[in-house]
Amino acid sequence: MAMPNDVAIPAKADARWANLVTSGPSQPPKSLALKFMLTRMNQDVKQDPSAQSVAKTVDELYGFFIKNPRMVAVDCSTFFA
Repeated sequence: MAMPNDVAIPAKADARWANLVTSGPSQPPKSLALKFMLTRMNQDVKQDPSAQSVAKTVDELYGFFIKNPRMVAVDCSTFFA
């Protein structure tokens, strides 16, 4: 799916989503809201690393990117370049 500024968001099945919620991003997010969200998600997944927990968290993060394309455009291009 294309986002503003021609930034493409990968499908939820892309392993980079699971990596974001389990290990966190390699570079800190520019969006403060996204930074807080990923911090919480990383802690949640550390407490429950089951596949179901990771999938639920990926769904939430993916939904956040879809609903807030302008807010996450820079981070999307960084995380999924």
